[in-house]
Amino acid sequence: MRDCDPVARTMASDVKRCVLNNLVYCMHHCRDIRHLGSTALELCYVAAGRLDAYQSLGPKEWDFAAAVLMVKEAGGCVIDFDGQPLELHKRRALAGSTDALARSFVGHLMAPGLAPPGGEELLQAL
Repeated sequence: MRDCDPVARTMASDVKRCVLNNLVYCMHHCRDIRHLGSTALELCYVAAGRLDAYQSLGPKEWDFAAAVLMVKEAGGCVIDFDGQPLELHKRRALAGSTDALARSFVGHLMAPGLAPPGGEELLQAL
């Protein structure tokens, strides 16, 4: 609930038509990128339908655990970069307003040529 109204996630399923967050190296494959500075706020925006998806490479579990619940309760999906259910201690979070979008996002994120230089090594280190 927000302002006594139920929140609702978006129903986006195509990563090319989404408002993505914090993903500079996917700039040419989505409509917009936003970085608001707060992991919890950005995840809550996914839950409320203000963002279609979110990814992060290193927040601490206390930065986002409660907001993960918000996304899940709104019907969204929170997974890791391997497409598996998120384990908070792994610190590689990816959230989508729908399961299909989250999985599509993982596919685009891990596609050859889209990761930043050293991206695979960075992902493995986290």
